[in-house]
Amino acid sequence: MGNEFRYIGKAMPRRDGVQIVTGTAQFLDDLKFPNMLYGKVLRSAHAHALIKKIDKSKAEALPGVKAVVTWEDIPDWRGGTPRNVRVLDKKVRYVGDAVALVAATSEQ
Repeated sequence: MGNEFRYIGKAMPRRDGVQIVTGTAQFLDDLKFPNMLYGKVLRSAHAHALIKKIDKSKAEALPGVKAVVTWEDIPDWRGGTPRNVRVLDKKVRYVGDAVALVAATSEQ
């Protein structure tokens, strides 16, 4: 067997190395599209809490806010982690669990 390997044990230049070190590389956060919306997740500050009511009216009245979604809007949307757990539920399981989703025209 020969000791000639094409890649193993050799320094390989990155394809995007020059762009990264010069600051010209584009990352996902740099992309902008026409009519693009930004999404944010409101997360729980409490573990094992039961949500009785969420008043979305103030958030929906803010300029640029297109949608505020809570568990009441999509009561059976599954696909969270672990599997088959509701993405938004009236019972939060842990600190940082998703409570509401907001879509707006800017991140502010």
